[in-house]
Amino acid sequence: MPSTTVNAPRQTGQWMMRLADQNLWRVAEVPVEVVDYLDEAEPEAVSGRDITPRDGTWTVAIGNTMVEGCPAMVADQIRSAGMQGRSNARDITFADPFHPAPLMEESAMQVDWEKTGPGGWQARLVQQSVGQMGSVEARYELIVVSETELREVSHFSLQLPAELMAVMGGGGRCTSRTNATWTWQG
Repeated sequence: MPSTTVNAPRQTGQWMMRLADQNLWRVAEVPVEVVDYLDEAEPEAVSGRDITPRDGTWTVAIGNTMVEGCPAMVADQIRSAGMQGRSNARDITFADPFHPAPLMEESAMQVDWEKTGPGGWQARLVQQSVGQMGSVEARYELIVVSETELREVSHFSLQLPAELMAVMGGGGRCTSRTNATWTWQG
């Protein structure tokens, strides 16, 4: 039975599909809607299989932290804790089948990962209600893009009473998101 290989670009334009074991190539246009879907899709979910990242030296590049609705002093603390704009390299050996635990070996707190689907993982670091004072949540999401790329998103949410947030100079809900990309170096 022939297999199909599709290499869809992350931009509009033409792409090619090859039917293996046959000398058949097909060219098609990729509309904007498909590109948007591919950008948002979990790459392994698209392929329908799990990928085990390579062992070796990995570099993590931490992007900027996006903060919304937070009082200035809280926003500054979130940005400094997120290590935005920093990068680090270290040797990592993964289990087969893949589990993201080695990514957080140097973390001061225990990170318990839960598989959310093909290539998708999530870890809840904190999820706590403080009664009438509000709630706090911190979690990670991880997507295995390929054997050589992992994408991580750190989420933080702080919900305080509206009166307290107003006095502190924030909105009703304080949230942040920090993206990080892990890249295999060899």
